[in-house]
Parts: sequence; structure tokens; C-alpha cells
Amino acid sequence: MGVEYFERYEIFVNAINEKYPNIVIVSTPGPFPDGDMFEYGWEQLKKLNAALADEHYYRPPEWFKANADRYDSYDRDGVKVFAGEYAAHPKDVENGLKRIIGTLRYLKLLL
Repeated sequence: MGVEYFERYEIFVNAINEKYPNIVIVSTPGPFPDGDMFEYGWEQLKKLNAALADEHYYRPPEWFKANADRYDSYDRDGVKVFAGEYAAHPKDVENGLKRIIGTLRYLKLLL
């Protein structure tokens, strides 16, 4: 991901929309839920007026609890968000139950 991705994204979206105007293109602000690339990615998606952004996050269960209000400050009239890839991944823990509970707790807190 980087500058080239968003330059190419614009070319692809324009070409696809010209031929298939009813298709909604899903993009991503980056492979991580925070950091410089994430911020840059969101800046670009807003500038390009993207329809839908797919955020990805694989983090420890504590991250999910701390980010339960993550979308409260997002612009409701801006780029829509599709959280398509996420899972709680405790460090050094192979306990599947802890992973499941962490992920489910996040989904419950989002409601």
C-alpha cells in the first residue's frame, strides 16, 4: 500500500464505474487499524470520494474493549465502513475461547 495504490485505485474505479455504474467498489485505508499508513489511507479515500472502506484489525482482546467507541466519531455522511476482517488475537495464548470472547465482546459493544 502507498501512493501507487491510490493512484491505481482512482484509475480502476473510474474505468469500472464507466462500464458498470451500479457496482460498488470496496477499498481499504490499509492493512492495519491505526498508524501513518492508516491515516494516509483514510485521507486518500475521502479525497477520492470512495463509497466503502474495509477496515482490518487483528489485535489483542484489550484493543477491542478499548475501541468499542471507534466509530462514534466517524463522519456519518462520509465514506462508509465495512469491518470485513477482524479477530481478537491474544499474545502468546492459544486459547480459542479467549479469542472468541474478545471478538464477541467487541461486536456486542458496537451495538
